[in-house]
Amino acid sequence: VFAERRQRIQDICMNDPDAKKGGLSGIYTHRPSGVIYCYVPKAGCTFWKRIFYGVNQVNFFSQDSVHSQLVHRKAKYGMAFDREKHSLENYPIRFTVARDPFSRLLSSYLDKFYLPDFW
Repeated sequence: VFAERRQRIQDICMNDPDAKKGGLSGIYTHRPSGVIYCYVPKAGCTFWKRIFYGVNQVNFFSQDSVHSQLVHRKAKYGMAFDREKHSLENYPIRFTVARDPFSRLLSSYLDKFYLPDFW
């Protein structure tokens, strides 16, 4: 079943002209360790973005020194992954974090409507 799904995704992506352009957003990398993280909003992405921002910066003091809004607004820290320049084979560790849909929905409600950030 999974092999069929994977093949279907590959077939669709190969026929999609936008998929062949090269850039991927939402990808964070750490080249020395060969790690790629693909973020999913509302699944702990702020924590992981802070981690990747920290390990890729020279002057990094602590997780708290990187404001959560910084990692969400600065596109350059997302490090858009260019498939033409870099091979996925150079990144043997690839991961994403998923979350239970109902807890994600509740968290979204609390964050966006009940406890909104005031900036």
